[in-house]
Amino acid sequence: MTARELARIGARTALEVCQRFDIGDDARKHLKPEASPLQYLEVLKGRKLYSAAVQFLAHALPKQEAVWWTCVCARGAGTEPGSAALRAAEAWVADPSEKNRRAAQPAALADGVHTAAGCAAMAAFVSGGSLGSPEAPPVPPAEHLTSSTVAAGVLFAALAKGGGDRMPEHLSLFLGNGLEVAEGTRLWPRSR
Repeated sequence: MTARELARIGARTALEVCQRFDIGDDARKHLKPEASPLQYLEVLKGRKLYSAAVQFLAHALPKQEAVWWTCVCARGAGTEPGSAALRAAEAWVADPSEKNRRAAQPAALADGVHTAAGCAAMAAFVSGGSLGSPEAPPVPPAEHLTSSTVAAGVLFAALAKGGGDRMPEHLSLFLGNGLEVAEGTRLWPRSR
C-alpha cells in the first residue's frame, strides 16, 4: 500500500496533519517531517500507540469521511441499526445539508454523546454552520471539533466492543476500517 492510495486524505505529509492538533509527546517523537500519513499511521500502530493513531486519522480525513468512519465503527461495535443518532449521522453523511446537520444534534443528545453513535451524530452537527439556534447570531464551531468528536466515537466503539485487554485489538480493527475509508474502498452508499 502506498500513500497515493489514501485518496481521501489531502495532506501529503503526516506533519501537515499533526499541525492541526496536539498529537502528544509519545507520538510526536516518532514523527518524521517527510513521512506520509500512511507511513506515520503504520509507525503509530507498530508502536501500539493506537489512541494516537485514531486521533491522527480522525484529523487527516475530511469531515464527511471521518463521520462515516465513526458510523462504521459504531455498527462494528454492535450499535442497533435503529439508533436515532446513527441514522442521523448516516443521513448527514449521505446528504451533508444544513437540515441534516441540525437534525443530528438532538439525535446525538438523545442517544448520548458517550456512545459511538452519539459521537457520530454530534460530529456531524459540529461540522459547520452555527452551533447556536438558527435565529441567533452565528456561532461557528472550532475547526477541530468534528475530528476530536470522531476520535472519541472510535474510542467509545472500541470500549463498547469489549475494551479491557482487547482494546488494542479493537482499535486496530477500527483503524483498518478507517484506512479503508481513507482509501475510498469503504464509503457510504450513494442511494440513501
